[in-house]
Amino acid sequence: MKNKRRVRGTLVPYMGHKKGAVQMVLGAVAALAIIVTVVYSFNVGIGTREAIERSVSIQSDTYLMSNALEYGKLFLEESIKLADCQALFDYGLENKYWYNSDDISPSKLDFEKALSEPIKQNLNKYAGKEIAFLSSKYKPKLPQYNSITVSLENDTLSVKAKSEQDITIEKELPKDKVVLRKKSNIENSVDYKLFTEAKKQIEKIKTAHTDVEKYIKKFNTTGSTSLEGCENKAKILTDLEVFNRVNNLDLKGWNDTEKIEEIENLVNESLENVTFSINLNQLIVTPNCVENIKDKCAENNTYSYTKTCEFSFNQTLELKLYQEGELCQVLTENKILIKPLPLGFLVSITTIHEPLSF
Repeated sequence: MKNKRRVRGTLVPYMGHKKGAVQMVLGAVAALAIIVTVVYSFNVGIGTREAIERSVSIQSDTYLMSNALEYGKLFLEESIKLADCQALFDYGLENKYWYNSDDISPSKLDFEKALSEPIKQNLNKYAGKEIAFLSSKYKPKLPQYNSITVSLENDTLSVKAKSEQDITIEKELPKDKVVLRKKSNIENSVDYKLFTEAKKQIEKIKTAHTDVEKYIKKFNTTGSTSLEGCENKAKILTDLEVFNRVNNLDLKGWNDTEKIEEIENLVNESLENVTFSINLNQLIVTPNCVENIKDKCAENNTYSYTKTCEFSFNQTLELKLYQEGELCQVLTENKILIKPLPLGFLVSITTIHEPLSF
């Protein structure tokens, strides 16, 4: 049989001179297989490295973002301390009346309410914005606060601030977006003795009020002075002249009245961690006068001028307490200063006598 040979009883085609070509094909196939294997292995290596680098990058960003959130919370915790100090400092400078012939000092509840809104306003000056942590790439967003709770117990002022939003930070990655959140509620406590001590001073002022009235009773609170004769027709009497005449005084002005020593010596005990000052204003005399003129110079050459006055008396004091110890960083007159906390208030002791029937 031509072109055929028997191999162990099996018939197979005889390639003859095509054997070299077959070997070449097989060699090419083997080379291609090696190339494919190398290229595949190279691509797998690249893909794995990229995945690892991407994972490391995400973990690194997450770590820094988490620290940025902690930094944001710390920033807010320091902010509420500044907000509390500023509110207490400003409240202490208001000098509202706490006594006006009666105790009108604020209650503890009034005091707490008076601080709530200023603390919120001060705190929100620092909140409600983004702050940079390490670089501009990591910027936690701080929320605004809508609820402030203030409580004064046992000379400790406790403040709690709540927000409807969390502290957040987010970062866009090539194939991902990472968002982290942290609760934003914060609180702070301040040692604050001034309110209690100020209340004690009001109790002392109630006693001092009696001393003021005793002093005022030295003066005649009503009186009249007259001028007679047509030669006095062009003259008038001032309120101060009437006061001097009915009290045998020679004051040059209303501010010449003496200060009341009993009130100046109001504070005669040392307060723990609190300093005290008192500014005693002059006794203020307020006249209420009417004139009665009878001019008959043209008829019978008689003239009568009478001025009748009632006098009310007012003593105004400015009391101020300063808390020693821990100082507060406050903003005043566009300057940041380190100051002790003050608490000032005004006292008005007024005596008004029954009006005359003019």
